[in-house]
Amino acid sequence: MNIAIFTDTFYPSINGIVTATINLAKGLADKGHKVCIITCSKKRDSPEFKYPNIFVRRTYCVPAFFYPGFKITLPLNLMLWKFLKENKIELIHYQTPFTMGLNGIVLSKFLKLPLVGTFHTLVAHPRYRAHIGMSRDIFGSFSWAYARSYYNRCDLITVSSGSIRTDLLEHKFKEPIKMISNGIDLSKVNKIKKEASLKKTILFVGRIAYEKNVFFLLECFKEVLKKSPDVKLLVVGDGPQMKELKRN
Repeated sequence: MNIAIFTDTFYPSINGIVTATINLAKGLADKGHKVCIITCSKKRDSPEFKYPNIFVRRTYCVPAFFYPGFKITLPLNLMLWKFLKENKIELIHYQTPFTMGLNGIVLSKFLKLPLVGTFHTLVAHPRYRAHIGMSRDIFGSFSWAYARSYYNRCDLITVSSGSIRTDLLEHKFKEPIKMISNGIDLSKVNKIKKEASLKKTILFVGRIAYEKNVFFLLECFKEVLKKSPDVKLLVVGDGPQMKELKRN
């Protein structure tokens, strides 16, 4: 099958959506599918992602104002319509509910292709909204309505956990909603285990951003050290608040 995955964020950026997209694309490619990842432009001198049966198609984007590392593009790109036709795409899957996701939705309707959307982030959660300057309660309802406007157009919604599936159903997202784990790279887990085996270790793996509560974890760890000074905190990941975390 020829599959197009639309995402506003991709390699060489590092975050959970990028990791999940790469793992998904690799899994599909290893099963013999042809995967076209359609994403935003990058710096010319930055490396490109390469893997057998996976092709990356980039389109011009500009930095988004609401979140570090995200970019936005036009909601309809006719060059992408031509690209999908030429590559005989049979299914469209989008990873982000922003402008690349909107391109995926519009093009799926024009080309009458099945559409899958993955819900990665609880954009209506108060901590996430605070991070993008939308902490007032009124923005919670708006955020859910915004997300529904994207995902209720899908033939299938996928989520990474049962709790997110429950949240979506409670907020009137349409079924089918299927839980599919993002999965992990076991080779990287072995490296982490080796590092963590040196002493008692608390492990955090994820994006270094306010909504992940890493700074709260840091405050808690200070209390742990008062009673158990031999404990180590191992933080694995990167993100927009990494420099601030290192200063703390």
